Amino acid sequence: MKIKKLMVCFILILMCISLFIPTNAVSNNTEQGYDRILVSNYSQNNFSPHRDSISNLNINVSESNLKNIVQTLQDFDTRYIFSENCSKSAKWLYNKFSEYNLWTEYDYFNYEDHALENVVATLNGSSDNIYIISAHYDSINRKDDPNSLGNPNVSAPGADDDASGVSAVLECARIMSKYKLNATIKFVLFSAEEEGLIGSKHYAEKMSINNEKIICDIQLDMIGYGNSSIDIVTNPESEWIAEIMENASIDYSIGLNVNTVVSSAKYSDHASFWDNGYSAVCLIENATPGSSNFNPYYHSKNDTIDKLNFTLIKKTAQLCIATLSKFVNVSPSESVNRYALLIGIEDYPGSGSDLDYTVDDVYDMCDVLINNCYFDPANIRVLTDKNGTKENIQNVLLGKKVGNPE
Repeated sequence: MKIKKLMVCFILILMCISLFIPTNAVSNNTEQGYDRILVSNYSQNNFSPHRDSISNLNINVSESNLKNIVQTLQDFDTRYIFSENCSKSAKWLYNKFSEYNLWTEYDYFNYEDHALENVVATLNGSSDNIYIISAHYDSINRKDDPNSLGNPNVSAPGADDDASGVSAVLECARIMSKYKLNATIKFVLFSAEEEGLIGSKHYAEKMSINNEKIICDIQLDMIGYGNSSIDIVTNPESEWIAEIMENASIDYSIGLNVNTVVSSAKYSDHASFWDNGYSAVCLIENATPGSSNFNPYYHSKNDTIDKLNFTLIKKTAQLCIATLSKFVNVSPSESVNRYALLIGIEDYPGSGSDLDYTVDDVYDMCDVLINNCYFDPANIRVLTDKNGTKENIQNVLLGKKVGNPE
């Protein structure tokens, strides 16, 4: 059996090499059917190498998208962590990331006997370096009726705190999902920030335990109330991020006044990364809560969309995209060849063949193929339809034809 598996792996290596030969030299499943393992090219474009990031990046952030996201989150009325609407908003955010064809998952944790979730979307790059852009999606009302704190039915629209940051993270994800990267970006939306950074503590600690190579986190928290400036809260160890962001604002002519504030303030999720030895900054409209020009509506039923400056949110999102592009050296991915991996059903055990690898063996081999080729794994689809799931692989292996070539 080991020899047979080695032979299959050898075939897969040859397939990797074949991915870079001209289109007309690649096997066509419409001619050969599903009688063997093969790779089919279903895009006619040619591979495009990385180019200079600044010349290629389109930071055309949609103000309309930002407004729609904030309005949708506000319409939940509350995203207090123990409310049903908080879970509903998490599901909506999960689906939104999925629309951008990003690998999206829930990061579950427990707090006060409740199961809560962060929402994490990943845009894989060609190295194991990770850059994070984050915000928190939970909300709270601490002002209108202190006696009702903890009541899941109290209105807490949280437009500025922090639907504004969430909207920018989602818009960054939408735009950057179109590019190939030299490093991985994770778009993370935390829950239970208002309870003491609970969600981000769980996440940062987990990443640290797993020895993940997080280069930095950029947290967006309350970025929509004010004029034309944004504060970057940083500790001394993270000042290099603020410096790059200041330069990016100039390089891309964003027109945003950027103020670096060196501080030990731990009032948002960036602090969870500091506590685990990672660099992080927090972008906020005003780095001094309680000051005379701080948003007076936050943590109340009046933190609503009509109070927000969407030009400020848009420019802050543009700043983040420009900064991330410097970190990960983006290049357009639209012209990258896409391939579908087809698994032959006639070689499946029980069909009269002497091959004895299992369904899981084949799925593992798919992973080997994807992980050892020099192109974006997101651009490989298993099978020829839009639902290349493990279940569909199993169906093909069991003799069920799934989908048609694209």
